[in-house]
Amino acid sequence: MGNNCCAAGAVSVSDDKRMRIEDSDFSAVFNGEKWAIEWKWVDGEPELKNRCPEYAIPDRHREELDSEVQQWVNDGWVEP
Repeated sequence: MGNNCCAAGAVSVSDDKRMRIEDSDFSAVFNGEKWAIEWKWVDGEPELKNRCPEYAIPDRHREELDSEVQQWVNDGWVEP
């Protein structure tokens, strides 16, 4: 028994020069600077059931975490 894997997708460039990937479970668009990804949910977007908006971070680590997250924002990796 081997590990067989199959993947399919298509990449296209539209008139506005954006690269697009369409796959069975996601689509992605590259605008020349960054990718925007959208999942295609089989049964609709899942409902989050967690009730904790943020896990407790010990005070001694809070400043380091905040600094790291701010760097991600500055680098454009995440948006506030």
